[in-house]
Amino acid sequence: MIRRELIRLITNMCAGNKHHQDKVRIMGGVETILCHCVVDKQNPFMPQWGIMAVRMLTEHNNENQNIIRNLRNEGVIQDDELQKLGIEVKISGGKPRAAVIHPEPTNSDNNNPEE
Repeated sequence: MIRRELIRLITNMCAGNKHHQDKVRIMGGVETILCHCVVDKQNPFMPQWGIMAVRMLTEHNNENQNIIRNLRNEGVIQDDELQKLGIEVKISGGKPRAAVIHPEPTNSDNNNPEE
């Protein structure tokens, strides 16, 4: 909850304030804010505040926009939670794509106790 409030504070401070936008960039905060644009079970509104913070950081600020524009995909990290759900993320055509994985049947699935 503290992280969400800090993101909210940064968002509000950067709204229409180029000095604060630049200060966040100088301190490496643009990348940090981007890392908070994901779903978080403990902080249900974190993605919304993260996205709003990105907007406020980049509004009329070409330097901050360029940081995001110049980001490059370095690969995909396979998440255990996604694998449990049967989802795999791959890079296809330079873009991430999610695919449903159908688990291989195990020997226990093939054994029918009624036969």
